Amino acid sequence: MNWKFFYQEAPTIVSNEVAVLSNEHLNEYNGLFIATVLRNTIEQTLWHRQNIKSSLRTQQINLPVDGAGKVDWNFMDEYIKSIPNSNLIKRIW
Repeated sequence: MNWKFFYQEAPTIVSNEVAVLSNEHLNEYNGLFIATVLRNTIEQTLWHRQNIKSSLRTQQINLPVDGAGKVDWNFMDEYIKSIPNSNLIKRIW
């Protein structure tokens, strides 16, 4: 299977075949980071499962954490911004 993961900033209407994940800290940069982590994780571990929505409920993904063990949203933002031409990311979404 070829699963697709995207960050969508604007509200949108999706079919019931689409899983929508949300968090108050998401933005265009860490959203892209997390979409990439999800894509890689799912392709490596869940490719054989038919129901991706139920799989996502139990799937553990590894994200960067800060010294207190909390998700490091700032690190993800800065990492994506450090990629050459990252200023073009918004234009291609």
